Order: sequence, then structure tokens, then C-alpha cells
Amino acid sequence: AGDGSLLFEVCFLAGSMIRTGSGDVAVETLRIGDSVMTWDWTAQAAAERQIIWTGRKSMTVNTALADDEAGYPVRILKNAIAENVPSQDLLVTPEHCLFFDNRFVPVRMLVNGRSIIYDRSITAYDYFHIETEEHAVIWANDTLTESYLDTGN
Repeated sequence: AGDGSLLFEVCFLAGSMIRTGSGDVAVETLRIGDSVMTWDWTAQAAAERQIIWTGRKSMTVNTALADDEAGYPVRILKNAIAENVPSQDLLVTPEHCLFFDNRFVPVRMLVNGRSIIYDRSITAYDYFHIETEEHAVIWANDTLTESYLDTGN
């Protein structure tokens, strides 16, 4: 499945630090039954939610295609959004959404070639999904982002 067909999946690369009730945990170590902190923007409150599914897949970039179709991960540099947001570089797939002003924005729409870039130095990688019972806003590297939403794929 390294032919770019997985491009529309929403996931984190290894090392993404997900906020839990007991501190930040690397996404690749989270398991079903673990809890993550979520942000309920309607109530303006944080809440713990249990992980009901995790996934891991491998991707090989098709370097012959344009950056936005090849499968390169997107690197959001430290401080790209605001001071300490993200708190360290965050690597996600292009369709992954960040959360701004009560709406989800696909990270590919934010690529600017300076602080948010397609990382062409990475041509093969594993990526990880975490799913909560409801699609949720979670923190990754201190950045509001989305959990995995099962749309039947």
C-alpha cells in the first residue's frame, strides 16, 4: 500500500507526543484502553477519553509525483503556529487536520514552504492512528489536532 493510496489517512508519525492525564506519551506507545486528553470546544473544557482503536501502517513515498501527491509527511516546525505550538516539530500526514477557531483545517492547506513543509528527507515511514469513541480534538506536541475518525476505510 505504499503507492500513495493511503495519502488520505489521518495520522501521526512516530515521536508525536500525545497529551494524556499523566503527561505526554509517544503515539506509538499508546494502546486500546489508554486515555488521552481531549478538548471540548463547545464546553471550553478538557476531558479524558479512552482509546478504542489504534492502527499502524507503513508508507513509501512515490518521489516521482508532486510533493502534495507523493505521500511525503508534513513537518510543522516548532513555534510555527504560536509560541511553543508546536512545542517540538510535529510530523503528520497531509490530510491530518489541526484545530483553529472551532474548525478543522487539513495541514496540507497550511503548507507554506517555510514553517510548515512537505518533508522531502523522509521517503519511508510508519504512521499511527488513535481513535476515541467520538472524533475528538487532542493535543500532539502541544498543538490542537484531531483524533482518527473512522469513515469506513
